[in-house]
Amino acid sequence: MKKYAIELAWLAGIFVSAYLLVMLYVGNATLDIKYHDTYTFYGGFISFALISPIFLVLTILVYFIRSILQKFRQPLTNGILLVINGFASYIVVALAMLFYSAKSNAANQPLSALTEKSEGLTTAFYSFLIASILLLALEVFVGYRMWWRFRRARSITHNV
Repeated sequence: MKKYAIELAWLAGIFVSAYLLVMLYVGNATLDIKYHDTYTFYGGFISFALISPIFLVLTILVYFIRSILQKFRQPLTNGILLVINGFASYIVVALAMLFYSAKSNAANQPLSALTEKSEGLTTAFYSFLIASILLLALEVFVGYRMWWRFRRARSITHNV
């Protein structure tokens, strides 16, 4: 039970960090730490739309570093990394398909209607494609490390 509480504390800390990062950069008010100041942030949907990707990126980075430091010995940490990474991969692939459909609609336009916007969509599509490949490579790497540790521990117990 203590392991789950520790992981929830890590996730809560990452979420608070992502929230503060978004509020500092998107919010209309500045954060000044003094005794009598009032902290007011305005952001609405834009801040929520930015918290999600920042939270996913921070979570992947923190949990990947934690997994490396623990030499992939903690199955709960590795499992959370795999779940968050899989969710991020799904979002990146969905965004790549969104940009691909926008690019294909731009490709059906006559040449006189093509603008720099269609070139930007092509760049965004390839960027999301590369990001999805990197996320899937990370997923395979962590999954392999977990499987290898499980097989090794199982073979040691069967040999005894």
